Parts: sequence; structure tokens; C-alpha cells
Amino acid sequence: MRSAFSPKTLFVSILSLLFLLALAPSAFSFSQNSAIHVVTTVSAGPGPHYVVFDPSNKEMYVANDATTVTVVSGATNSVVATVKVSSNNMYLPSEVYASSNKEIYVADYNSKYVYALDGTTNTRVATILVGNHPISLAYDSANGDVYVANYGVNATSNTVSVISTASNTVVASVSVGDKPRSIVYDPVNRDVYTANWYSKSVSVISGKTNSVVATVVVGPYPHFVAYDPANNAIDVLYGTGQTTLGVINGNTNTLTAKVKAGPFADYMIYDPANRDLYIGSEGTSGNVTVVSSSTNKVVASVYCGCDVRSLVYDPANKDVYASIGTGNTLFVINGATNKIIARIAVEQFPSYFAFDPANNDVYVAAYYSNVVYVISS
Repeated sequence: MRSAFSPKTLFVSILSLLFLLALAPSAFSFSQNSAIHVVTTVSAGPGPHYVVFDPSNKEMYVANDATTVTVVSGATNSVVATVKVSSNNMYLPSEVYASSNKEIYVADYNSKYVYALDGTTNTRVATILVGNHPISLAYDSANGDVYVANYGVNATSNTVSVISTASNTVVASVSVGDKPRSIVYDPVNRDVYTANWYSKSVSVISGKTNSVVATVVVGPYPHFVAYDPANNAIDVLYGTGQTTLGVINGNTNTLTAKVKAGPFADYMIYDPANRDLYIGSEGTSGNVTVVSSSTNKVVASVYCGCDVRSLVYDPANKDVYASIGTGNTLFVINGATNKIIARIAVEQFPSYFAFDPANNDVYVAAYYSNVVYVISS
């Protein structure tokens, strides 16, 4: 998870963006695909941050850095509900959809709570006490549990809370490495993987026993994990300057490869069509590094400008969308050529995406504009 910009960081990033654009104007030369365009904007709450799709009701749930979650109908692209989940402003909310009970779980980093929302009634049905500063969520479709990485701030935090979606209660608290920051589920071995920021490791939790079955040492400051279904591998980003991509074999839970992922790489997604990983770099580098999961080698570096905040894969046209925070821009990368095919101007600070397979639209929250953009693909 990433924080909002401080005024100082914002100022420096904007100057850096202008400098980079002056140096490399040809980097943005491409043939614009006019079919990819903004359909509409939808008003959200203050500081819309995270977006998740509910396939049962075909609605988008937009977690705001306030007290609410905005519910947007994918059929009409209009707000159908505003759900108050907290009496205090949330910060860095994370969400996950649980198919076992058709509920949406929202983690509030500012507190020790995860909120459960009923997707049928669009109401809050549970407030669940977890650990200190919950930052990332993963859903285990085999046992119906939600796993919560509790990051903590000033004190040591080394737990993952396990929520049963049958009862919306915590059924286990699993000790992992210090400050678990990102979490992902492997459906093949039914294990859950957490990147532990201060422990240089990834903890492996068995979904069958809710206990740690392995600890994989990777390198300093692991901060993001993603799942590669083609190779049954868990990919982890670690390092704070020149970032490294570590590849963990899901069958043996061992580190099998290391790849230079670019400076300040902070986010990644997997493209199942070309089996490539797309890794976004924050700060002034502005690159999306493309790594082949077949060879564990960099196959492309796509220059997008300053501060890649988030990425999403569009399975309808096999494109990858990148949000550029300080550039107020979305870039669309063709998965077949790894070339930019569209550039879309939006308002202040686009952050996280979600894809709606029912209407083939892409939704992105604009953090400082309090809106959600709907992009036709």
C-alpha cells in the first residue's frame, strides 16, 4: 500500500515530471487508440483510494480516505449507495471480495478494524477487531477465510489476523516477520504469503492449519507480493532504491530467481495472456518494467512519466493500464507489443484500478478529485 502525497513530495515530483518531459518528449510518441476513452466520471467520497469489483451484483466498491465506501453500479455507472463504515476517517483502506458470503472486507489502516459490507444490502454488517494498522487483505477461496496483514507503526507488529467469513470473527492470529506489508493467496498450494518489511523475509502460512510452514529470506525491505499462476510462483519486490524482483517457487517455497526490477519499483501485476509481469516504479523514473515469467528476464521497459502508482490488466483487450499520479494521466500498454497505445488525461492523482468484466470498463479512483473515472476499453 502507498500513502497519499505530502505537499513537499508533490512539489518535487511535479518538478521532476516537467524535467523528464523536457528531456524525453519523443518517449510519448505513439498512435492514440481513440476507442479507449473516458465514458464518465462518478462522484465518490473524500480521497477515493481503493476500488474492488463485486461479481455477484456487478458493482464497484470505492473505499474513501474518509468514513465511507461509495458503491457504483456497473450497469448505470451511477452511485447506488454510500455506506458509512467508520466514525473516524480511514487511511489507506484496502479491500477484498469474499465469494463465500458475497461480502466486501475493508481494512482501515488508521485503526485496528476490518469492516464487512453485505453486497446484497450494501450495509455494514460487521466491525472486526484485528491487529494494529491493518494494511493488506487476501481471500482464501478454499477455506473462506480473509487474511489481514497488520503492519503496525511505532511498535513491533508481526501478526496476520485470520477472519472466518462464516462468522465474521477472528479465528487465528499468526505470528510472522516484522511489519507484514503485503499479502497474497496461492490457490494451488492453498498457502498465504506475506512480505515482511523489516525481516527481509516472506512468511508462508498454510491455509489448512493457519500456521507458518516456511520463511523465505529474500532481501531488505520486501514490500509487495503477487501470484503467478502459470508457474505457481510468488513474486516479491524488495529494496528501497534499486528494487529487486524475487521469484519464490510455490511448490518448494524456495527463492529461485532474482531480477533487477528498476528504481523504486512498488507495484506489479501479472498478464496471463503473455505471461509477463508489469512492474511500476514510483518517483521520477516513471518506468513500467516488463519481466517474462518464462525466462525471468526483462523484456521491455516502457517509459510512462513520473510516479507509476498502480496497474491493472484488462482481459478483454489484453492491455495493461498504468496510473501516473503526479502526471494526472493514464497510459495504456498493449500486452502484445509492450508499446503505449493510449494516453488519457484525468484529474488529480489517479490511484487504484478495478476492471469490470461485465461491461469491460476500467475504473480508477482520482484521489484528490473525489471522483472515479470510467474508461471504455
